[in-house]
Amino acid sequence: GGTTLRRMMTNHFPEASYYPTQKDLLNNKGKYLNQKELVDRQELMYGKSLIMGHYTIELIDHLKPNVKTIAFFRNPVDRVISHIKHIIAHDEKWKGADPNDVIERRIKYLGGAQTRMINDSKSKNLNDMLKNINKLDFVGILENFDESVAMLNDKFNWKCDLIKKENVGKSELDRNITAKSMALICRNIKLDIIIFDHASELFQKRYSKFKKIF
Repeated sequence: GGTTLRRMMTNHFPEASYYPTQKDLLNNKGKYLNQKELVDRQELMYGKSLIMGHYTIELIDHLKPNVKTIAFFRNPVDRVISHIKHIIAHDEKWKGADPNDVIERRIKYLGGAQTRMINDSKSKNLNDMLKNINKLDFVGILENFDESVAMLNDKFNWKCDLIKKENVGKSELDRNITAKSMALICRNIKLDIIIFDHASELFQKRYSKFKKIF
């Protein structure tokens, strides 16, 4: 969902107005700047209309005043499995590895990703995390992608056209994950599930109002 959404937004915005462009990625060996690197490049941030990436909510403190915030949430189990696929495909250390080995060795890192993104390090209180979600200008849900994009266009008066979704579908990896590994994933994403459920409920409320208008 992230890949498809970024492609749609780069089709809508002039290239010079967003980060990262293809040139940005080439200059950084195909990688996004991490959050600290981006904050240290304040002139880059202030010169762009749109910044995309896996950045935490704390980045807002370093952006222009009155910045608009957009976040898409994903079913936590699917998100972890997608991350495992990415590691096996792109991490030299884990290329071609058994997904169950990756889960066993890296579940502490893989689990809780959406919680870390929405968490303000000044407070690890769950209620504060949920309030942070409520403060976002736009909340989208990957499982309701088309509906989310329709609402996004309406809210910001954009024209992000739907394109063929990338990186979707089941693979052999999904079928090779054991019940034991799935149980391990579920034990380590309990907060992520609460976060996702809250975001989903907020999305459904907003979408119900959106549908009534249209």
